[in-house]
Formats: sequence, structure tokens, C-alpha cells
Amino acid sequence: MRSKHIIAVCIAVVSLATAASAATVAITPHTIAGAKLGKGAAAYKTMLGSRVHLDQPPNGFTDPDSYTRLVFPKRKMYVYFKDGIDRATIITTWNKAYKTAAGIGPCSTVAELKQAYGSKLKPSKWSTQNGNTYVYTMGDLLFAAADLTQVTAVGLYDSKAPRANKEGGALPFAGFIVQAPDQTPCS
Repeated sequence: MRSKHIIAVCIAVVSLATAASAATVAITPHTIAGAKLGKGAAAYKTMLGSRVHLDQPPNGFTDPDSYTRLVFPKRKMYVYFKDGIDRATIITTWNKAYKTAAGIGPCSTVAELKQAYGSKLKPSKWSTQNGNTYVYTMGDLLFAAADLTQVTAVGLYDSKAPRANKEGGALPFAGFIVQAPDQTPCS
């Protein structure tokens, strides 16, 4: 009888640990904090919270200056829209509480990032200069390493967009956005 109770307690502990682990996974291959690309501003406000405002990214930050973003300060997230179109094209976070299933997120080290994802992780040619990689890609996810030692922000972009990996495409622009100096959780 006592062994049945011990087994039941062990199962409960494992179940709680699994549930807690699943609850902390805020970054998936296609979402950040449950938010997917392609939704309208109203959907993100409903999903991510009403304490939000719409602004232009800092002057000189975008080219062209036709991007706007929803700012979710409590969540430490931005959702970007291009040319007044009500469909998000980029989502970024610098919230150090948000992690992937492998435990990687803002404030993880680049060494931890590389160890967790190995050959699945690719340096972005658009964000590599003089042999230093500032943005790594893995599918639709971007991991910025603005200081080269730790993940400073994580982004989501449409890797399947037409001309995504061409000059002026989704990847070069999203790589630029995810490195923004206003996304610095670890400094």
C-alpha cells in the first residue's frame, strides 16, 4: 500500500514538473508568447494585453520609415507592421523570462545557443561582418547577439516570404530590427 502512495506522489511530481516546464516555453518555432505573424493589431492587443501603444521605430532605425510597431512594455515585445498594412511581419522580444523548449532566450549565452541547436542554427549572412555573427537563424526564429556573447533579443519573421533571403527581403530587415539597441534585457 505504501509503495502505491510513493508511486502516485512520484507521478504527481513529474506531472507538475512537466506542466511547469511547458508553461515556461514562450518561444516556439512559429510563436513568441503565443503570438504568430500575420495577425492584425487588434488581435495582438487582445492576446498580449491592452497596455500597449503604437509608435514609429526610432528615427533612422528603419529604411524605409514606413514601419510602425505595437509596443508591449510589460511583455518586453514589439510587433511590427509594414506600410500601414494591418498584418504583422516581425515580432521581437527581449524578455529574459521567455525561453524555447531548449531553455534558450534573451540573456542566454551564444555558447548555450550553439550547444542547444548545433547545425540547425545558421549565421545570417546579412548580419555577419568581419567574421562576427550578430544574428543567427533557425527557421522563422532569429537570435540576436548584438554583443557577440549573449542573446540580446529573439525575433520571428517569415522565412518563406518571397525573396526573404535577398537584399531588401524579410531576413535582412528582420535581422536589422532584432539587433535594435532598445532591446537590451541583460545590460
